[in-house]
Amino acid sequence: MYGLEPDGSLVVHADLRHIAEGPVNDMYVDKEGRSYVGHFGFDHHAFLERHPNMLYAPPGPPRAPIACFSPQGELIGLSEPLAFTNGLFPIDEGRTMLVAETLAMRLVALPVLADGRQGPPRPWPPLDRTLAMEGGHQPRTGRQQHPPHLRPPGSPGHRRPLQQPHRPGGIAPGNDGMAWVANVPRDECVRVGGPGGTILERVSTSQRTLSCLVAGPKGDTLYAATVRTDDPRRARELNGSRIEAYVLPS
Repeated sequence: MYGLEPDGSLVVHADLRHIAEGPVNDMYVDKEGRSYVGHFGFDHHAFLERHPNMLYAPPGPPRAPIACFSPQGELIGLSEPLAFTNGLFPIDEGRTMLVAETLAMRLVALPVLADGRQGPPRPWPPLDRTLAMEGGHQPRTGRQQHPPHLRPPGSPGHRRPLQQPHRPGGIAPGNDGMAWVANVPRDECVRVGGPGGTILERVSTSQRTLSCLVAGPKGDTLYAATVRTDDPRRARELNGSRIEAYVLPS
């Protein structure tokens, strides 16, 4: 992990080589300057090639902890191993870290101790059930911004079948503190309310969504990082990754 110096040079801030087994993933830096860094725990695409039907079946791939580093880059501690940590951000005024546990298909909440270390995780909504959202509940969708050639939310035939697994990727806080979740296989982002996991809003994207952010001048725009495929070799060939923006209903 590198830090940017005032003169524009990059220097090593923290070394994860003895911690990370596989690619380093999402990171959050809190107001104290502590860095929380997740990683896959294994070579995801190589594992799929060797074991195409074992990604979710027990025992599954190796689990990996979140590493917490001080502002000086020293390791403070490791969380309990999790099943493919992804997006994360603090809730409860920084007392809890909400984390997407992708291969467990759920969000988990980890207490943040006074020194920055993380306590045992407790489940938030199990998204394999929550994100399916069968029935008549139809949350509002956002209004798409540029680029104009993308299909608008709710286009016929756009959404992937409900049989697809529901995996949380990147997550981000909304203006109300609720979690926006990139639901990777379903080409969408959803707003999840509270530990019960009620779906409050759903925004369809034009392709697979890996992460999301609520920002913009008025704080009412959902930005989604989308790709045609998350296979790195195929993604380079297709060259179709993009950022999509949707104005959220007021």
